[in-house]
Amino acid sequence: MIPNGKFPMKKIGLGLLAFFLTVTVLFGGYTALQRVRYGILDGKRWEKQGIAAFRTRPEGDNVVLEVEAGAIKDFRLTMEELIRQVEKGRGQRVVRVDFLQPASSKLEKVYDRLSFTLAEVKATGRYTLLPAAAELIAAEEKVRVGIEVGDRFIFVRLEQGKDRLYRVVGLPTVGSSVLVMTGGGR
Repeated sequence: MIPNGKFPMKKIGLGLLAFFLTVTVLFGGYTALQRVRYGILDGKRWEKQGIAAFRTRPEGDNVVLEVEAGAIKDFRLTMEELIRQVEKGRGQRVVRVDFLQPASSKLEKVYDRLSFTLAEVKATGRYTLLPAAAELIAAEEKVRVGIEVGDRFIFVRLEQGKDRLYRVVGLPTVGSSVLVMTGGGR
């Protein structure tokens, strides 16, 4: 009952405080849980691997992983682990990986040359084309080319001096082998 027809201000204040505290704990707790699931709180681990930051963007029922990277150590293994952790945390499949930092025009040109071979490999499933193409392009363009094929993606790494270009190209079918190819320009 309200004495004298007035509602005490203390009760209104306590009610509002309880409401805001509850909302903060609920949404703050959810955000913290998501950060732990993605390993973001363990950011030093990803930084040591060369991943400066990452985020996801929805694409239909799946997600696109957007990555800011420096010199990624063990590119395929690092990216596969990051993809696995994001998929586990989000409960959605990563269908594409975009690297946000621009590459030099030279490395973009080299990747454009290599992309024809990658498209042919995806279309035909003839992975034996990759080593020869990587070696030829590496020698002609004087860049380091690293290509690794995993279960769901082809991981392409191009380097020239301090410039780097990373690409993760989706495969049309799921396999179980891992093939490693590297080429070094002189």
